[in-house]
Amino acid sequence: MMKKLVPLALFTSYNKGFIKNVKLQILNGAQDDYQCFQVEKGHYLNQFLNNIEQFTMNVIDTIKDCKSKQMKAIWIQLDQTQLALAEKLIEQGFQMHHCTQNYLLFSQWIIENEKSRLPNYTTHSIGAGGLIIHNNQILLVQEKNGRKEGLWGIPGGLVDDGELVAEAATREVREETGLDVEPYDCFFFRDLPIANEYQGDIYFVIFMRLKNQQQKVQIQEQEIKNYKWVEINELQEFLLQNKFGITQQRLMESIIQYSNSNRFGTQLCTIDMKPRVMYGKEKKYCLFKPNL
Repeated sequence: MMKKLVPLALFTSYNKGFIKNVKLQILNGAQDDYQCFQVEKGHYLNQFLNNIEQFTMNVIDTIKDCKSKQMKAIWIQLDQTQLALAEKLIEQGFQMHHCTQNYLLFSQWIIENEKSRLPNYTTHSIGAGGLIIHNNQILLVQEKNGRKEGLWGIPGGLVDDGELVAEAATREVREETGLDVEPYDCFFFRDLPIANEYQGDIYFVIFMRLKNQQQKVQIQEQEIKNYKWVEINELQEFLLQNKFGITQQRLMESIIQYSNSNRFGTQLCTIDMKPRVMYGKEKKYCLFKPNL
């Protein structure tokens, strides 16, 4: 039996209609608050490790779909076991945004003829120190290791992920001196745009109050060599006779000037550390407000 021939024009028209109605195979994900598409991360992407070509087709379709919906960008996060997919992302125009110990994040700005407005990764590390004034004395500690060995200053260190500056200062005081303190004011901060090869550094000094007046200092022997309660009126002499880093030296000078102005005890800021609902979720929040 002879098969009925379909006219070429009709065949072409039929196929055009078929192609037009093909459903795109886009990657799972959701639009965020910035009109960007966030591809589902975690175990979801594992299914493509043995079918990288399918992953490539899905990426292409995802780009098409996001452009049709006038989204601005696409974000795809790969964990340590999914790096085999990275090459295909780069081939499709994605750029490496940043890398941590646990993942590699890719992004692609998809608005044509418009410069990317995606933010760069973290530009600064954040440090925090605890300034404890008790009985007109300031608590100073002496560093034990590294480039800061032998230098004096207040206890402090880097802010951990998910930590407020005031929380970090409180934790660092507890870790380095064993003291249980609470933050109540912000005294000083320093901005250093190029602190090392990769990042700048911002450092905050938070006034701390002892929760228990009878506490004794117990230094962290791995990091701290010594400590001393220094009388405020003797701080100038201590500064001249001992070694301080440049920021800690400027801090001591500021404390001396502040003390000479007879304003010690005057609260500069009020700390509001109540959580706030932001973007539909309750988040940590800290606001330093002028103390009026």
